Amino acid sequence: MKALLDTCVIYPTVMREMLLEVAKAGGFEPLWSARILEEWQRAAIKLGPDGVAQAAGELVMLKRDWPRSVVTWPVSLEARLWLPDPADVHVLAAAIAGHADAIVTVNAKDFPRGVLAEEGLSRADPDAFLVGLHAAQPDMVAGAAAQEGQVAAYRQSLDAVGCSWARGSSLPFGRASPQLALCTKFKRCCVDGSLASALASPERIFSMSLARTFPNSTPHWSKELMPNMTPSTKTRCS
Repeated sequence: MKALLDTCVIYPTVMREMLLEVAKAGGFEPLWSARILEEWQRAAIKLGPDGVAQAAGELVMLKRDWPRSVVTWPVSLEARLWLPDPADVHVLAAAIAGHADAIVTVNAKDFPRGVLAEEGLSRADPDAFLVGLHAAQPDMVAGAAAQEGQVAAYRQSLDAVGCSWARGSSLPFGRASPQLALCTKFKRCCVDGSLASALASPERIFSMSLARTFPNSTPHWSKELMPNMTPSTKTRCS
């Protein structure tokens, strides 16, 4: 299965790394475009010089680990496509050009399921996407969650002794402890089989919990997920 990752699920470090750990384990093949990666890097400017440096380093590693994930397409493809927000059309074009099965995004409003279905695509938020993979291959997803938890713990230990690059890179709040808590919770739910019930609760385990952790980093999150938080950046979801 191929999945196109929107900017808003690549930008948050913990979300990106959790998804990519599952991809490394064989859960799916991730796709993105140069423009999506550029938007991620532009978003990091709002975090200051350290955020820019950290995001740039993460981008280098992303390209190293996933050299075949970048897709391209002819201009004519975008010309025939429509979405409620024209600025999101490039995401749809990338998904089509990469023969993706789904677009993983938290921006449900601007990616109507009916429009995507006409192109043979589905839309999934990170919660639904990971739950579906967990239902099919629980051991694989649990293993990926455990690996991501170890990475987050390692970053937290380095951050505690002053290694600035170990902080929650590409995240406005700085330190990695919120990431570690989320990874630990996700890992526990994978391992003990309670992931589905956790998602059925009012506080969803992954993207909704992340949304409460982030400042208003995108217009979509600020309108749909974080009504009571003070904006700090204005990053587009796509």
